[in-house]
Amino acid sequence: MKQNVETRSPIIYFAYGSNMSEPRIQQRVPSARYLGNYYLPKHALRFHKLGQDGSAKCDAYFTDDERDIVYGAVFEFCPNEKYILDAAEGLGVDYYEKTVTVYNDSEQALVASLYYSSDVTPDIAPYHWYKHHVAFGAEQSNLPQAYIDQIKNVRSVDDIDRARAAREMAIY
Repeated sequence: MKQNVETRSPIIYFAYGSNMSEPRIQQRVPSARYLGNYYLPKHALRFHKLGQDGSAKCDAYFTDDERDIVYGAVFEFCPNEKYILDAAEGLGVDYYEKTVTVYNDSEQALVASLYYSSDVTPDIAPYHWYKHHVAFGAEQSNLPQAYIDQIKNVRSVDDIDRARAAREMAIY
């Protein structure tokens, strides 16, 4: 028996990298709706995941240290669009998925899914356009200024594929 898509619960997704940018997440999953800012304790934002394009991508790296926090934006979207985001993120190859508990400024908990990397590649840098997606999303979400500055201070490099860089920036 087919499940009626209308009755399935929306996907609750914690975006901490380039998908914090509403233009980017909505390009991938048009039904995405921003629910608010949340943080994930005992994790640190790292640009150490090797992307398919050879550059660094974000990872919510588990540290088990209470002082470490990853800030992000929570979105909900239609379950029938999840396969699109899974493909864009390289689920099962580049990223894996886990369920986490995130908190807002009022300490209200929310269960959400996120993508994370199981492989760490040291000494790689993101492309400028990728870092722009992350910083834009952080600013758009009004994350703490010190956190935004931390993102902006990450070393990034030019993408030699100028057409890809132009495509990535065209959403703005």
